[in-house]
Amino acid sequence: MSESKRLYNTEAGFFAVEIYRTMRNMGLDVAAIFGQLGQFVPVTSLNFRNNGDIHKYLWEVVEKSSRDHLIGLHVGQNMPVLRGHIIEYIFLSSASFQDALSKSNSYFALISELISLDLKIGKKAEIVFEVKMPIRHFIDFSLVQFVAFLKYITVGQFELLEIRLPYASSLVDESEYRKAFNCPVKFNSSDIAIVFDIEILSWRSPSAQPYLLAMHEVLAERFLGDIEKHDLIFRIHKELDDHLPLESLDRNSICDRLNMDPQKLKIELASIGTNFTEVVDNYQKNLACRLLRQRDQSIEQIAYITGFSEPSAFRRAFKRWTGQTPKQYSQRWR
Repeated sequence: MSESKRLYNTEAGFFAVEIYRTMRNMGLDVAAIFGQLGQFVPVTSLNFRNNGDIHKYLWEVVEKSSRDHLIGLHVGQNMPVLRGHIIEYIFLSSASFQDALSKSNSYFALISELISLDLKIGKKAEIVFEVKMPIRHFIDFSLVQFVAFLKYITVGQFELLEIRLPYASSLVDESEYRKAFNCPVKFNSSDIAIVFDIEILSWRSPSAQPYLLAMHEVLAERFLGDIEKHDLIFRIHKELDDHLPLESLDRNSICDRLNMDPQKLKIELASIGTNFTEVVDNYQKNLACRLLRQRDQSIEQIAYITGFSEPSAFRRAFKRWTGQTPKQYSQRWR
């Protein structure tokens, strides 16, 4: 599937996990925040891709809950720096910082398809960002995290000279941005960019090795190939959204609607570490949890909506999913 035909812009699952943990550590009411976000919940598998549309809702909910007008900036500052990802290994094994930045543009989709990078070199160097989700909190969060990663990977040698942001300074506290980025901040810019000295482009990691880089790029290319397959999960969820509870959708009926051979469906789901039963199971679990958090429908109604023929079967499944009965889970949200 070519990029032009991509149905969803996704991002790596570890962002959901780390954002949740960071907000919790900051003392935010994560139960209330994430309880308002439909079927989006922090995932347990870091390999899972989240639908990036969540940012349309996440930051609005978080700002209202925290009453923090700069919550994206502050979450970014408090979140741990990206470690252990293939992007880190590519940076460490590349011939130079410039080479690593150039490669990161090719592989950044492994982290998020919501952002792309363009390295420009003149008297100074700058990275211009194209952001598919132009939400201030998301931009702030992403930039703080990206800059923190570059400082970490260069052992503190990377320093910003300037940052350009597209929104008006009247909307924010300029001093908070200068504190966060430790450099001059230009607001009302026509683009989003970070500016730095070109000398850092020649920085070379002590771990730089051509054969290691080649190995890491092979893995990165394989992972890029897997990203498109995650669309399949969201396409299955969309069919379930559209047709449950009025229709019972089994593997064959889903395949008919997706115009896909059942064996091909099995192979593609297996290639990203899941199967049809698990995809449907996760859909039903997340939908059930959302409805129970809202507490405006009976357990019998929720069982029907989530595709169970009997409330008793729903109760057994929910206990298997969460270790709690539906009633116990619902009572947590009173």
